[in-house]
Amino acid sequence: MWGLVTFAAMIPMVLVNPFIGYLADKFQRRRILQLMFFINFVHNLGLAILYFFDLILAWHLVILAFIQGSARAAQMPSGQALVPNIVPKENLLNAVALNMSTVHATRLLGPLAVAPFLSYIGSNENSINGTDLAFSICTGFYALNFIFSL
Repeated sequence: MWGLVTFAAMIPMVLVNPFIGYLADKFQRRRILQLMFFINFVHNLGLAILYFFDLILAWHLVILAFIQGSARAAQMPSGQALVPNIVPKENLLNAVALNMSTVHATRLLGPLAVAPFLSYIGSNENSINGTDLAFSICTGFYALNFIFSL
């Protein structure tokens, strides 16, 4: 099952990326990013609600993984194409390198930094479990991301 969920999350990279690259050149990149931030927020909120009420089924995960993968596939080229609009040409190479290192560092260090905290919180019988807290925090960050992009 996890293979199917992973496939559903990754296949949009192949299917969506070429079209989004074109759209990022044709339309306002900022608007595309705002839409993707909103889709990420709604996706995570839906996943949190399904999890909180113990309604989540395997097919929910596959569909939500595809939605999340599509949003990420659209967000990446739009965000990368926005960098030259923000940074002076002489600093462009450094900005692209910093942007990509930040993306990869947060993917690695974020879960490592949060895991002990969630484990500690989840071990207390009177508190919400770590997964509930993780969904709540992620949903909040996606909401802030969308709000600050307006």
